Amino acid sequence: MEAPAGEALGREATAFLVVLTFWLIVIFLTFGLLSPYNGTVISIIVACALSAGGAVFIVNDMAHPCGGLIYVSDEPLRIALSRMGRG
Repeated sequence: MEAPAGEALGREATAFLVVLTFWLIVIFLTFGLLSPYNGTVISIIVACALSAGGAVFIVNDMAHPCGGLIYVSDEPLRIALSRMGRG
């Protein structure tokens, strides 16, 4: 018996997120090991890591548009449906 489509998509998204996180860890670890140790380099690596982490968070949050930190309202859709006579 196959899993429901939403459940399979959730597993694929989790696997993608794990691989992406591992890939980013390897990249930033490599940058940290190969760069000179001074404040400017460390602050740039931290800023880039926070930027990449924020981008992954926003993409993950927008996968569920009706919940989460960034909430997309369904009110415009309801208004449009009521004007079309389907609501």
